[in-house]
Amino acid sequence: MKIKITLLILNILAFLASIIWLYVERSLEPLISTLTLAGTLLVLFFNTDDNNDTKIKMKQKGGKNSKNYQAGGNINL
Repeated sequence: MKIKITLLILNILAFLASIIWLYVERSLEPLISTLTLAGTLLVLFFNTDDNNDTKIKMKQKGGKNSKNYQAGGNINL
């Protein structure tokens, strides 16, 4: 949670700096920067994924007299 708050504060500061940059220099680069930081700010603000239940869970069932091999990639037997 501390990391999310830190990232949120840093993004707000960068967003404000980007708005000032856009006001001073009206070109495409500050506009892209402002829009990108606004999108990142929205994602950080509305992201409520604070729990750790989203980890990948691998489950496997096997029948009688079978061997189960579970891995994150390809297995050569």
